Amino acid sequence: MTNAEIKHLHSLHQKKYREKNNTFFVEGATNVLECLKTSYKIKVIYGSKQFFDSNKKELEPFMSIFNATSPNELQRAGTLETNNSSIALLEIPATHKTLLPDPTSKLVLVFAHISDPGNFGALIRVADWYGFTDILCSKNTVDFFNPKVLHATMGSWSRVNAFYIHLEDYFEKYKNKTEIYGAVLNGKNLHTTKLNKNGILLIGNEAHGISDTLLKYITVPLTIPRFGKAESLNVATATAVFCDYFRRTLPKQIKF
Repeated sequence: MTNAEIKHLHSLHQKKYREKNNTFFVEGATNVLECLKTSYKIKVIYGSKQFFDSNKKELEPFMSIFNATSPNELQRAGTLETNNSSIALLEIPATHKTLLPDPTSKLVLVFAHISDPGNFGALIRVADWYGFTDILCSKNTVDFFNPKVLHATMGSWSRVNAFYIHLEDYFEKYKNKTEIYGAVLNGKNLHTTKLNKNGILLIGNEAHGISDTLLKYITVPLTIPRFGKAESLNVATATAVFCDYFRRTLPKQIKF
């Protein structure tokens, strides 16, 4: 890996350069091996000898873009404290869908102002676990292709599409057509509320929750009942509880 290549990878730590170059990168064995299974266009793979020797079968079709790289170079170029395996550069795809998910025919998971990359990566992983292939995000939610987000997904980034939109416009369109569920602190008990198979499930900011501009659209405020004394739940944990309850309550009817 040349110094110019390391400099290029460093630039991709920032959103403006990812957008300028239409390129993002994933790092670590799990995420790089996952990208080999996707339809994403892979530009180059940097990998250590150990990584290559352990994954020869998977890497054989990509030998023309595989560059042998030392663990030291991988760490210098990426964001991980320890990376002795690999980094892959991929092309950011054009949005392949023209229509956003319709909450009158399925449950749509929406994130508003998620700011921490690790939290957002965990949320994408939760979405993947519960079968959401599409998620909607506010414009001020952290970038899907942020390397720390991608690493935290543990490969789930490859199975979830994220759409960044003006949420107010989306809610205005559907506010009288379907339920808009909101995760709040003082809402109805999640465990005793009758749920519909369709609608919107809105998750807010880690520290401040759902903003007033979006709260007004919520038709069914929901709260996870607390049995102990903890002040709050991590946003990914709370989202998993909500998704799990929808799944268990409406196992056959619900579509994600």
